[in-house]
Amino acid sequence: MRRFPVLTLAVTSLSLVGLTSCQSAQIERKAEEYRRNGLARDMGEARRLAENYYWTEAAEREDAARRERSEVFPLPRDGKR
Repeated sequence: MRRFPVLTLAVTSLSLVGLTSCQSAQIERKAEEYRRNGLARDMGEARRLAENYYWTEAAEREDAARRERSEVFPLPRDGKR
């Protein structure tokens, strides 16, 4: 039986798993901004607010791209491709 090395990740929040280091850094900067401006009581709350901000922003970009694609390639009137 072969044994494979185990990769261990240490993250501050479970929702940060799967993000690039650039995205994580953006979230941390936004969290620090929220904390500094008094919008969050502690860093945990600030991180949650920042994560929500970036996930909402990503969803809006995805919706905008979907709308743009539907304008370029409209579906036929019967709804089938």
